Amino acid sequence: MAPRKKKRPNSTDDEALQLIHQCPLCETAYEPLEIKVIDEQDSKHLVFVTCRKCGHSVVALIMHQPNGVSSMGLITDTQPEDLVRLKNADTVNWDDCIAWHNFLKEDQLSRETFLN
Repeated sequence: MAPRKKKRPNSTDDEALQLIHQCPLCETAYEPLEIKVIDEQDSKHLVFVTCRKCGHSVVALIMHQPNGVSSMGLITDTQPEDLVRLKNADTVNWDDCIAWHNFLKEDQLSRETFLN
């Protein structure tokens, strides 16, 4: 029987980063050092990477779960600094949405600017 390979202590992080190994648009492989960890909390990592070939960026949430590692990602036009700023910003609530709706409803110039 062949000996089992020992995993490195951070192998779960390596496995998680392999989930985002290439650009979803041009399929260029990411260099591991290009992937920036924006936030870590318990078994979740928020990561950001920009493709060196096409220039598109991806933000992904990688989660370690009892049955394995999973991720959710999306293509974005933000920068890593934006994610940190937004993470610490107040959340939008229903009152904010209603106020914005009323503003656009009452202000013709704003409606034309934002809805066209």
